[in-house]
Amino acid sequence: MTERGVTANMPLLGRGDSGFESRRSDQYDDNAGLVNRYNNSFPNCGGEFDSPIPHMKRLFIVHGWYGSPQEPMISWLGKVGAEAGFETTVLEMPNPAVPTIDAWVKYLEDNVYYVDQDTYFIGHSIGCQAILRYLEGNKGSRLGGAIFIAPWIQLMNLETQEEQDIARPWIDRPIDFASIRSMGGKFVAIFSDDDKFVPLEANKEAFVKALNPKVLIEHARGHFSEEDGVVDVPVVVEELKAWK
Repeated sequence: MTERGVTANMPLLGRGDSGFESRRSDQYDDNAGLVNRYNNSFPNCGGEFDSPIPHMKRLFIVHGWYGSPQEPMISWLGKVGAEAGFETTVLEMPNPAVPTIDAWVKYLEDNVYYVDQDTYFIGHSIGCQAILRYLEGNKGSRLGGAIFIAPWIQLMNLETQEEQDIARPWIDRPIDFASIRSMGGKFVAIFSDDDKFVPLEANKEAFVKALNPKVLIEHARGHFSEEDGVVDVPVVVEELKAWK
């Protein structure tokens, strides 16, 4: 469990009738991705299905390669997402040391379930790619938006042949950006000017061409990792407020 009740694959309440807290595990289906019962979380609903269910905007946070929900920045993103009023889910992706496209996209399919205009994402590094590859399979759906932290199409300075082999499919397999653009979401791409893995100009140019996102460039934040001393990304808070 992470700070202030942020748990892997567990939606969090935003600030509302019940304050900022984790919902009980019995309020979820077997995959812990969607809320089944609202009567305890929303007292004004009366019975379990007696009144219309309040519809919250959903936010899914996807960590990166070697990452986890316990990373300081990822934990912080879960906290600020909930405080901003989103039903926030911090996903614990499978086998983060050896991420594969098929496994990560399927995991998103199994836990996000659907995409609509009230569905939002935040990804870090390879988590951004996983989100994009999940979205391209939802052609025809609407999307709220996505924030990409240290996103990449190209990488550099991979240290081992194993890392190069893991990254190769993510780099070589095309993404259907046209389908993603047609979903109408709001996109934000956040880069650092000293990221040793993500060449700034090449990736900024690629994302501007592909999605025309709002681009934010942070100074001396590295790859936005714990190793770089990054525990938060304050500009994200303003973007979440704009989404609400």
